[in-house]
Amino acid sequence: MAGDDDTDSSAERGVELKVLTGKQEQSFKFVQELHDAARNLQLEANAQLLERRISSLEPMYTDYVKTAERVNILTAILKPTAKISFTDVSTIQEMYGYIKFKFVELKKPTVDRNSTNVQAGVQHDTSIRLKPLDIPMFMGEQGEWPMFFEIFKANVHSNQALPDSHKLQYLLSKLGGSALSVCAGIPPSNENYLVIYNALVDKYQDTRNLATHYLDNILQFKASKLTVMALSNKIICVSIVSRVVIGQQIVLVNQLAMCVI
Repeated sequence: MAGDDDTDSSAERGVELKVLTGKQEQSFKFVQELHDAARNLQLEANAQLLERRISSLEPMYTDYVKTAERVNILTAILKPTAKISFTDVSTIQEMYGYIKFKFVELKKPTVDRNSTNVQAGVQHDTSIRLKPLDIPMFMGEQGEWPMFFEIFKANVHSNQALPDSHKLQYLLSKLGGSALSVCAGIPPSNENYLVIYNALVDKYQDTRNLATHYLDNILQFKASKLTVMALSNKIICVSIVSRVVIGQQIVLVNQLAMCVI
């Protein structure tokens, strides 16, 4: 009888695990769809979707975390050797924070930094309205970093008229792929703008990695048997970009290029 009870209990837990896993997947899909919409709120349909579903985000997120914990408990009971992971919880926490941040920005399209001095009767109105900037997306490709970095730095980072909240919004809206994962775990708050910005610079503004990237391009040009003229043009372009990004290390890159030729 004891054996039958254990079998029944195991079967019930298996059914519960299956149901909760399906529920968990559905909740994750809900949050992911909102996250995708929040990344491009210039589309009216995305803005409407976010406003329509934002009230369901909090309970959906809370329920997901509880469900994930129960799923891991059941997995540990039914499959003691299985690896328990909360990576999906970390992912949904990041998406949740980003969605909330973007919703606040959506509801407050202007930032009013009025400073009123009642006694002096002086009021300074420095309201700034966000406008689209022609900044390329950065998906984490090393070769795309120099152009993205220079354009973003010139138009946003060095713009003293922009508050950190706007700089952060511009930055996050232009990140994707592995570049966005660099920000994982960092709350998207105004005071963390420099933390996120510096994390990207530390990872991608690496002269050694950039030099390696350009050298790989040169080797690929050689392997593809381009004409001498086309190859020369490619190397000239690479050399120019390398000079801007790497500075004194241009001598090494040029020497390597000449060896390949």
